[in-house]
Amino acid sequence: MKKYSIVVFILIGLIGIGCRTMHGLQTGISQSISGSKTHVYQVAPFPDISERLSDPQKCRIYLIRNTYVGAAFIDEVYDNNRMVGTLHAYTYLCWERDPGILTLECEVYHVNMPGKKTRTFNVEKGNVYFIERTMWFSGDMKLISEEKGRKYLEKCIAPEIKNPQ
Repeated sequence: MKKYSIVVFILIGLIGIGCRTMHGLQTGISQSISGSKTHVYQVAPFPDISERLSDPQKCRIYLIRNTYVGAAFIDEVYDNNRMVGTLHAYTYLCWERDPGILTLECEVYHVNMPGKKTRTFNVEKGNVYFIERTMWFSGDMKLISEEKGRKYLEKCIAPEIKNPQ
């Protein structure tokens, strides 16, 4: 009974402190278990985010998961069947691509709930797109304003870059 009381006390304290602390706790646990910064990596070339856009003939995509909801889930992200990277709670991916139809696919990997979510966007050259990945129930992807997207980026962790294509 004593162990149960301690666990309940800790959980109540963490809930009272807020989700931001939960994110820090989750990130710390992730680092301890995996030995790396996050579960997030990107294989698509990661652009210089201090510039609005590296190539004016392309467009930039930010895919952001600005929530702790669904923290047990890791998404594999594909841009028109080409892997971009993985996404986890309070993380983002960023890449540049040719304009046209973007078929964005997030394939969720969780032992009890595998699934796939696909959305299509028409992206134009010279533009920057901020897409929020939500995890409530079915999960979705939606365009958000640049202002909102930049605020989210302040709270999120950039991906580890692996094997750029």
